[in-house]
Amino acid sequence: MKKAELVINKEYSQEVKTMYYRMESVANCNWLQESVEELNKAILTDFYAAVEWLLKRGYDEYHEEYSNTINPAQQNAFAALRSYRVLRNGHYKSVKIFQAAFGGCYITECNLQNEWQS
Repeated sequence: MKKAELVINKEYSQEVKTMYYRMESVANCNWLQESVEELNKAILTDFYAAVEWLLKRGYDEYHEEYSNTINPAQQNAFAALRSYRVLRNGHYKSVKIFQAAFGGCYITECNLQNEWQS
């Protein structure tokens, strides 16, 4: 399994006032034929690339709310792998990292007030 370069696509949803980032997979593997151990390794490779990208975004504060990174290949794909509360420009935001189907990660960023209103 070799690493590819990091590709991030972003999209803003005005309807729910949330920024979505789609990170392509950096772990090149066959997602349908790998063992659970290899899938865990590939998911965590993508996840840590997403965390590294997130930490470079220049938030003022980071507070980890929860983490579900033990055996991610055997967990609910709709639950976030990690959730942060971050501070930027005096506003707190909720940032969550999800695994994407067949590799990569989705990162959502919204104001905390938007999350509570939903």
